[in-house]
Amino acid sequence: GAGAEIFDPEVRKKLGRPVNSGRDWLSIMEDALSLGIRTSSTMMFGHVESSRDKANHLLSILELQKKYHGFLSFTPWNFEPGNTQLEKEGLVLLRTGGLDVVRNISIARLVFGHDLTVVQSSWLTNGISMGQLAIMYGANDWGGTIYDEKVIPATGKQVGNLRKEIIIDSVKQLGMVPVERDNLYRTLKIYD
Repeated sequence: GAGAEIFDPEVRKKLGRPVNSGRDWLSIMEDALSLGIRTSSTMMFGHVESSRDKANHLLSILELQKKYHGFLSFTPWNFEPGNTQLEKEGLVLLRTGGLDVVRNISIARLVFGHDLTVVQSSWLTNGISMGQLAIMYGANDWGGTIYDEKVIPATGKQVGNLRKEIIIDSVKQLGMVPVERDNLYRTLKIYD
């Protein structure tokens, strides 16, 4: 499900992506979903996209989800501008703020409703505290927990894998019960 970024051809062009690759992503996902292959969906925001671009992106994912019910999750990732061409060209100088992160998570939760029930918080790009806040604003999954991340560190931002105990404590601090799951969202263990 990665690589979706924003489907709009003009935005993709500014991002240095093939213009048709948004349509290609949707076509590949439709093929996979029609074969019963379950996958995830993503959106990268905080660069050169508009609110309309994000809305159209979410609605395109929702349309496929209503047809096939095969997306396991949705992850909104905020763009990390460090060391990128967009930063060098002066198109994106600052990373998006926390308000934009929780706004995108909340909007995704409202758009997808009962059709796509897992919205991930991205602690990788936002840190633990922002990950917690995102959960309070509609995310219900702490994504990227076992990860050998290479893309984000290339922007100059340091990330690392979290120990299980830190994740459990972070969720319990919110007054919630952490649940360990597998890649298909089956419960492995409840930490109450």
